[in-house]
Amino acid sequence: MTRRLKTRAELDGDEWVINGQKVWTTQAQFADYVFLLARTTPRHLSRRDLLLLVPMKQEGIEVRPIQQVDGSADFNEVFFTNARCPKENVVGGVNNGWKVAMTTSALSVAPQPPPATAAS
Repeated sequence: MTRRLKTRAELDGDEWVINGQKVWTTQAQFADYVFLLARTTPRHLSRRDLLLLVPMKQEGIEVRPIQQVDGSADFNEVFFTNARCPKENVVGGVNNGWKVAMTTSALSVAPQPPPATAAS
């Protein structure tokens, strides 16, 4: 299955300008920052993407709850319309976002070692 990123980012001076959407974002309505995987080139070109740590409290970001069958709304759609992110908030380097995201994801589900215990 091919992953299609719905969000694009273009560098404008010292900031990335972000347009698009992110779906199934947990607790976005409370977040100060969100990790965002975004394209930097059109989809038909070679894979160019980046992982950004985007400040949420700004113009151009709209959070819409996704209501679940049980009435809860912990997940959200986040819409970006000319939102801005400092260029130093790139995680792992430009054009390396997918690799960083997959490594982070793999580490979050990796088995954890048992806690250390004192020898008697």
